Amino acid sequence: MKIRNCFKICGSIVLLIIFSGCSKLDNFKENVSLSFYSQEKSENDVKDKQILKMYQSNFAYGKISTLDSRKFSRKYAQTGLWLPYKFIKKIGGGIYFLNKYDSRKIPILFVHGAGGTPLDWEYIIQKLDKTRYQPIIVSYPSGVKLSYTVDIINENLEKLLTEYDINKMVVIAHSMGGLISKSLIKELNKNKKRVDLFITLSTPWGGHAGATNTKDLPYYIPSWNDMKKDSQFIKLLKNNNIFNGVNHYLIFGYKGKITLYGRDNDGTISIESQLSQYAQDGAISIFGFNENHTSILISKKVSKKINIILNDKL
Repeated sequence: MKIRNCFKICGSIVLLIIFSGCSKLDNFKENVSLSFYSQEKSENDVKDKQILKMYQSNFAYGKISTLDSRKFSRKYAQTGLWLPYKFIKKIGGGIYFLNKYDSRKIPILFVHGAGGTPLDWEYIIQKLDKTRYQPIIVSYPSGVKLSYTVDIINENLEKLLTEYDINKMVVIAHSMGGLISKSLIKELNKNKKRVDLFITLSTPWGGHAGATNTKDLPYYIPSWNDMKKDSQFIKLLKNNNIFNGVNHYLIFGYKGKITLYGRDNDGTISIESQLSQYAQDGAISIFGFNENHTSILISKKVSKKINIILNDKL
């Protein structure tokens, strides 16, 4: 029994590394200091009020940045997952324009996934029609409890939308970012319908099978706890009334491999999770591509499909 539990725990660690975008352990070692292994759970176990206060005070909105900014580096992205409160202190996160705001263009909010960075969207943003669309990118520490991230992004996005008098926008999200975004859309559309088009790529709507042993891990990553298939966060997302008329286009990948949790996946997320029944029920259209969890972000076919959706619906 102990050996079996050991395999499960090790499997969860490996899957979390892969889920975060570090497909090779060498990359993981390069991006995150090995001193991480000796840290106690208590280092990330900061009181809620302290977390939120620090998160809010270090979160920017409305500034102009470039995708090659150091704060969007892969190294910091991994820090945001494995050591989220270190990320909050050093980087903070934020909502950024890539160019000066132009009211004639349609804003598109891009939300990355676990261990991700706005840099993940580089290819898809390059392929956008810049005369019609204005990319807005979100950077956040992906290890933080998801409900905290939703609250912080919502609070700052509300400020940005009000300040620039933005009434309509599109949201495009990858992986865990899709879960955050659906909850975010619920808040944004409470009093006024601001988001009417939502595109998700490779989102684990049914959670992740590797997120079942969080209590036994040698560290505490709050967002991984939210990734359990029966977590409270995911349960709340199953209410499709959240969308309130939002057109959701669900894109999934199926170029997977055999893992500890089965063979039908995109290399990271199972097809079963990507195609959870409630997600299918809430989607206008569903598109599958022979891509893995990360290649879907640099696929010509996927980028073309996104642009077709945008041009047809906007």
